[in-house]
Amino acid sequence: MVELRAMIIRVSVTDDGGLSLEPQLQDALKEYLVARGIREDLTNFLLLTLHKKEQGQYLDWLRKLESFVAKDERLFSAAGKLKYC
Repeated sequence: MVELRAMIIRVSVTDDGGLSLEPQLQDALKEYLVARGIREDLTNFLLLTLHKKEQGQYLDWLRKLESFVAKDERLFSAAGKLKYC
């Protein structure tokens, strides 16, 4: 038999924009994950993988931004060469 209980989950935003769960909820979540075989080495692997993915996406965005700015500069420099009557 499964026991269902209602609970209020309080989540706060930290100074660096992260989220913070209540200590009791953190402990319960950790117990839940460990009981299902999700241990610290897996979470560290996931964090590293997600960090690498995010860095790759950021670099891709910077390349696209650089390309956009370069096109924009070429348009403005070409327009500056036109003589207006």
